Amino acid sequence: MTYTFLLMAVYLSLLLVVFAVNALFLRFGLRWAKVEDVTFGRACKAVVFASVLCIATDLTQRFCFGEIASPVADSIVLALQCGIWLLVLWLFFGTNLLRSVQALLPSVVFSLLLFAFLTVVFVPFVAEAYVVPTGSMAPTILGRHIECSCETCSHPAFVGASQEADRRGQEPHCICVDFHTNSIKEVRGVPNQGDRIIAAKFLTPQRWEIAVFKLPSDPAVRYVKRVVGLPGETIHIENGSVFANGQKLTLPEHVSGIVYLESSGGLKAINGTKDNPAILGSDEYFMLGDNTERALDARHWKTGAPGRSPYAVPESYLEGVVTTTYWPPKRWRSFK
Repeated sequence: MTYTFLLMAVYLSLLLVVFAVNALFLRFGLRWAKVEDVTFGRACKAVVFASVLCIATDLTQRFCFGEIASPVADSIVLALQCGIWLLVLWLFFGTNLLRSVQALLPSVVFSLLLFAFLTVVFVPFVAEAYVVPTGSMAPTILGRHIECSCETCSHPAFVGASQEADRRGQEPHCICVDFHTNSIKEVRGVPNQGDRIIAAKFLTPQRWEIAVFKLPSDPAVRYVKRVVGLPGETIHIENGSVFANGQKLTLPEHVSGIVYLESSGGLKAINGTKDNPAILGSDEYFMLGDNTERALDARHWKTGAPGRSPYAVPESYLEGVVTTTYWPPKRWRSFK
């Protein structure tokens, strides 16, 4: 959990700095607008109060609309948040509309600078949040899903409810926390949105860790899978196990229930089989999903990165190592 705590400490420190600097910019803006009795303490209180209300509107939007992009909902939330800031300035400092707008202009400049910092520095080099849409990494990381009980052990289980599964016309299938899988005839329940994860950009993945990477056939698409094959190895799957350079690999205890199959969703594997092993270059990785019966992973890829084998993920395509599932709260989990 070292890196999880490290990223949490960085995030909280950054958050405190952002609040303090935002308060300074707001104080400057209020004085520029000739508002009387402006102190740093009062500006801090106003920033905290407005920020809490704005976060509440974001959470409400997420609860009502999930992860579905909605320009109308986004516009409504943005308008509400602008109204919140104007209301807070009126409550704390008694400003009218024109003075409130003038007082907020420096804060807008700060927001643009912060956005530039996050875009240019933090996201490319430190960490980034992702939403997982599909269930290829279930039960470790869940995509859009419906909860149920496992027929084998009665433990919690999950049925994929992603749009990708619907398009592929797959028979309903559930996987439990112990990696037992069962086909089911009828799915009942309200779909839950996929997990939100954090990937550390400064880490290099080790075997059995989970990584976010660009899909070799379409770099605009991001995938999340478990690292199984390392650079320079020859990988194949046989009798439910993974072999590297002819040696059977032992799964870590927390995923010891996975039985890797040579087929997925009715599709026969074309890569990483005994007859067609995945021969990795000095900077290539082999990635598999935990939900081996449904994962569209390196076993099935037909097109690779330019000049590469279809199954190979180049090191330059790696986006980061997953350290944490942070949302929803009941799914919080640290991986590294």
